[in-house]
Amino acid sequence: MRLLRYSESDQLSIHSFDDSAIPPYAILSHTWGEDGDEVTFADLRTGDSIAKRGYEKIRFCGQQARQDGLQYFWVDTCYIDKTNKAELSYAIRSMFRWYQNATRCYVYLSDEPTFRTSQWFTRGWTLQELLAPKTVEFFSWEWERLGDKISLKSLIHKITGRITKHKEDRAYSLLGIFDVELAPVYSEGAAGAFRRLMNEINKLERCIQDIRSTDPRDNKKRIKETKGGLLADSYCWVTDNATFQQWQGDPHSRLLWIKGDPGKGKTMLLCGIIDELKKSTNNLLSFFFCQGTDSRINSATAVLRGLIFLFVKQQPRLASHLRKRYNQAGGSLFQDANAWVALSKIFTSMMQDKGLKLSYLVIDALDKCAVDLPKLLNLIVRTTASSTHVKWLVSSRNETHIEQKLKSVGGEAKLSLELKQNAEQVARAVDVYIDHKLSCLESLGEDDLREQVRNELRRKANGTFLWVALIMQELEKPESWDPLAVVEEAPAAIGSLRKLAGRATVLAETVRKVVGMCGSFLTIRDEQVYLVHQSVKDYLSEKMRAATLPSHTEIHYDLFAQSLELMSNTLKRDIYNLGDPGFSTNKVRTPDPDPLATAHYSYQDELTQLVHDARRFIMYHKGAIESFPLQTYASALLFSPTASLIRRLFHHEEPEGITIKPEMSNGWSACLQTLEGHSDSVTSVAFSHGSARLASALHDGTVKIWDASSGACLQTLEGYSSIVQYSGLVSILASLHSETVTKKPQQAVRQGTALSLDSTWISNNSQNLVWLPTEYRPSCSTISELHTIVIITRFSGRVIYRPMRQNLLLKFT
Repeated sequence: MRLLRYSESDQLSIHSFDDSAIPPYAILSHTWGEDGDEVTFADLRTGDSIAKRGYEKIRFCGQQARQDGLQYFWVDTCYIDKTNKAELSYAIRSMFRWYQNATRCYVYLSDEPTFRTSQWFTRGWTLQELLAPKTVEFFSWEWERLGDKISLKSLIHKITGRITKHKEDRAYSLLGIFDVELAPVYSEGAAGAFRRLMNEINKLERCIQDIRSTDPRDNKKRIKETKGGLLADSYCWVTDNATFQQWQGDPHSRLLWIKGDPGKGKTMLLCGIIDELKKSTNNLLSFFFCQGTDSRINSATAVLRGLIFLFVKQQPRLASHLRKRYNQAGGSLFQDANAWVALSKIFTSMMQDKGLKLSYLVIDALDKCAVDLPKLLNLIVRTTASSTHVKWLVSSRNETHIEQKLKSVGGEAKLSLELKQNAEQVARAVDVYIDHKLSCLESLGEDDLREQVRNELRRKANGTFLWVALIMQELEKPESWDPLAVVEEAPAAIGSLRKLAGRATVLAETVRKVVGMCGSFLTIRDEQVYLVHQSVKDYLSEKMRAATLPSHTEIHYDLFAQSLELMSNTLKRDIYNLGDPGFSTNKVRTPDPDPLATAHYSYQDELTQLVHDARRFIMYHKGAIESFPLQTYASALLFSPTASLIRRLFHHEEPEGITIKPEMSNGWSACLQTLEGHSDSVTSVAFSHGSARLASALHDGTVKIWDASSGACLQTLEGYSSIVQYSGLVSILASLHSETVTKKPQQAVRQGTALSLDSTWISNNSQNLVWLPTEYRPSCSTISELHTIVIITRFSGRVIYRPMRQNLLLKFT
């Protein structure tokens, strides 16, 4: 493409650009004067342009472009070498696109100020120049701005009427508007030109109809309606995601892969992204939604047909790549055994079209492309390398073969829905989805009931849209008269039998047959066996245990051996990827699938001494582990006996930054666990009958009721006027019939710029590092000036700078 430019010294020059590297430019729309008045391409080359009357229009366009921040501009009189017939024919076919791609279009009304009678509104070619550009501004012959096509639309509508110098141009000037290509033949007359134009339009329509096997726009609408509609709050987070923004903004980032486990809402996420791309850009956008159970949309050929269909619907000019083959073969081109070969060549040619502007290609659920997925992946990889104006956005489950293929793409970006930050966004989106679905449920009339159902749904959802959708289907049934019971009895995964079975691949099909025979009790979703109802679990657990798992040595040995192997391959440090040592369980959401789900059975084997030691380890450090799981590798290991099997087995996991460690006894003390929650000294304690509960009292009359096995505080009683003695506690325990649980208030942690501590934690830059057991919590403490030594003592007024029984010295390096 040739563009004009004025230098700072007002010298006019011509510059040529490849179609893939055209800079922003302004374009001039005007009516031609006498042939001798217009500046031609030859005049610019010889330098005879300034003296001509038409040069004033060129000066105007260049100056106005400069005011609008544009270096280059285009004027048709001096752009086309009319002596070259091939160039003239190409220019006529391309004119609409050049006006369409211009940053600014200026209409110069040389015969204004009589705006209503200007010849510009009567010329046939200027119709496309009015319709094609985004903005069209009108200027008088004195360079005064009169308005634009939006502000003047009513007046333009009244005064527009079109004629052409050549009668055939009445048809040719419509080529760009209908986006068809037709070589001009100026001897055919107006009737012949219009006849060829209509034939070309009809052929294009037939070609588009034949390539369409299904309309991806209809599929998208159907999916949204089936899933209950698209909520902006359930997907809008992704547009602020750094990975997504890099893909959209960086010209070298041409592929974004959104991956996630089943039920995470990938399809609805892509529906939302497509809607956002439509609103925020004017670029081409083509998309396709794969579904494995529908033969029309589960193959690589179907994907290409859908993508090409949307491309040519938006920019019919691209159909020229399609028509070359279609004119010879007709509709069979898209259906016979060679359809993929033909379509992949056509698609590649389209993506390399010199006039192609930035285009987005979106494919949802690659894993559900059941036929020829490897071919489709190869095509995606090839086009990212060869087509600089194409950006791919694809989604799928976390499948290795897809990842191996896509990682070969340069600049490839991954947005994993299982990463902590993204998983939190998905979880919040699921909460919004739950709230929306419950707001539409008329059966939840009471606010308390709605809140209970909401809380139970959020607790069990684990960031999974699919699970919520399935439960909501049950709640929407007329027979669901007890919504809370439906949610509470919702099936929970019991683990993958296929993994537990090791290499016994035959077992998978056997399990499916057995589950099919037990349709009222069991179901399979995503390779997981689920109990249909809680009563089934109760029945199998209590009454059928002996029948379902007889005491046979060989069976137990096989399960034992495979369980050990499974645990060895599954268990690892920080299996939920929490990252932060002070990460609270209140914020933990179980991943889906749960990496621990398949090993649940394996934990039930008693390994005598190891299990006994592990129980002491867990019970002693229960408070820390339950609230801050990663303290298993910090506080729990530091403050366990030196001979503890768990401490010895996991000594390599102890915090590396502590070089001086507390002096510990060799074995576990008689203390089984510590009950925390009182703010002052305890004056009396008592067990309930059967020792299931424990009561404790303070000197101010406050009484706490504890679960003796778990250590949980069940109830706090206040208002007793004097110290409650043992007999009084026994009476209180005997009279209680309810369990009102009072939550323990969280301890405030002092903020700091380096090492700091409060009554519970040693922290560094406000990040909790080590949780302190009860006997090591300070009555006074100090930190060295270099913030590397922490000394804690329970003896008020006395600090000993060495490890002792009730003193703690930790050195952080």
